[in-house]
Amino acid sequence: MGILLKWKKITSEASYDTARIYKATGETATYTLLASQSIEDNSYYDTSGLTSNWYKIEFYDSVGGAVSEKSDPIQGGTYYGYCTVDEVRQVTNITSSDVSDTHLATIIQFACTQLNSDINIIEEEESIAYIDSTKENEIDGSNSTFYTKNWPIGDINNSFKVTTSDVTVYQVDSDGNKTTLTTTQVDAETGQFKISTAPDASKLLYVTYVHNQRIIDPPDTLIKMASIFLTAA
Repeated sequence: MGILLKWKKITSEASYDTARIYKATGETATYTLLASQSIEDNSYYDTSGLTSNWYKIEFYDSVGGAVSEKSDPIQGGTYYGYCTVDEVRQVTNITSSDVSDTHLATIIQFACTQLNSDINIIEEEESIAYIDSTKENEIDGSNSTFYTKNWPIGDINNSFKVTTSDVTVYQVDSDGNKTTLTTTQVDAETGQFKISTAPDASKLLYVTYVHNQRIIDPPDTLIKMASIFLTAA
């Protein structure tokens, strides 16, 4: 998938104009220079980067020769989107001379955000109730596993993954007091989610989420194709 690194220029007496990116196979492994580029770009896209890689960044003043301290180690986090830079290039023949990897990764992020807006259907405070014999949604003080009425669950916060932050569960007591519960697990494909505390029968439960017709985590073929073509557009 590749790794997208971003930074902000630090305030210093030195006129830093260059960012140096170092890469290692582990947090305490040897860091070797991966790339050197203008500090003003504010980002670097490592096309071969993995979540197992670690990075450090330092700033350099090419005129005065001053060098900043290296940053703390940064673990590679996969750049999330519904397609990769390489996939866009393979389908569209857009080359690095047309658009750099870093800029293309940013365009992918914008495109996937727009795609989410196009395909997501939001359900605000949907009442959690019986669906069928498999998805009983029983509120009895011991059950903490529930299901949404619609699925697959989608990405509500534009992280391009479906996580616990995409499902918000509310509990309402007999006095009408509303409490947000902690979601601990989500299965996007089935609409199943789990909460940390099993509510008793005196409570009402509601859930807010988005859903769509296609699985986005991992993205199915049509989602991937749509993101590639929207990026190219």
